[in-house]
Amino acid sequence: MLKLIEAEKIQYLRKSWRSFLLQVFLAFAGSCIVMALMDLQHAVIIASVGATAFIVFARPHSEPAKPRNVFLGQIVGLSSGIIWSLVTHETYAADIFVYSAAITTAFVLMVFLSANHPPAAGTALAVAHSGFHLRVTVFLVISITLLVGARYILRNRLKDLL
Repeated sequence: MLKLIEAEKIQYLRKSWRSFLLQVFLAFAGSCIVMALMDLQHAVIIASVGATAFIVFARPHSEPAKPRNVFLGQIVGLSSGIIWSLVTHETYAADIFVYSAAITTAFVLMVFLSANHPPAAGTALAVAHSGFHLRVTVFLVISITLLVGARYILRNRLKDLL
């Protein structure tokens, strides 16, 4: 079974190697920009944006990669994180409660808004943990805009790699 899957991947890469290299390069370049713009103090938000980049460039035609879902999902995650960061949490148990509540709030809002973008739950966690920072908000909006913009401009050249 594994050999069959490997053979199918090799066959796919032979046909689509240009798209594969382009999308890998875009993911790498995007990661470099993200790392250059933010310090590692905000590693969780960087991870969330990295997960968004993966979805946008590895599965550009999937539901979570649609611009509406990326933007709305990330805004929901950001908002949920900001709201729950306002709750005082000075103990480990309170941390667990607040971080879980931020993720769950983002989850519920994404479901109700039909904004399927799982990395936004990571954004909720990151912001609930670090609190509101204008720099993080600006970074998130710029990053998401660049990712969605690249996907839009290259939409006819990008292929689902998975």
